[in-house]
Amino acid sequence: NRAPCDGRVETLVHRPGRHLNASTAHASSRNEASAMTLTRGDGDARVLVRQVAGAVARRIVCAAVVGQSLRRGDRYGMIKFGSRAEVYVPVESGFKVEVRLGQTVRAGETILGRFR
Repeated sequence: NRAPCDGRVETLVHRPGRHLNASTAHASSRNEASAMTLTRGDGDARVLVRQVAGAVARRIVCAAVVGQSLRRGDRYGMIKFGSRAEVYVPVESGFKVEVRLGQTVRAGETILGRFR
């Protein structure tokens, strides 16, 4: 997995859980997951990134540590054999989405959006 933006790692939380198919609606709330909060720039904007394990990918690796600075595109971990990553950006952050619903994205290549 890669950092979606520049930021400092503020929190890291690992949650044990099930290993349902990652494409199901329940996977996000029930599956094993690792969440990382990145604080951007002056600390006003935060971005949450979650690695969610699936039915095949039963091992999440997160090499980031609290306090570490990451640059957009830096590798910080991986989910063995796939699964999914989720990125949450607060509405009030001024983030403009540049991808379409259902669009296939590639780590380190696809620009999800831009902060204004």
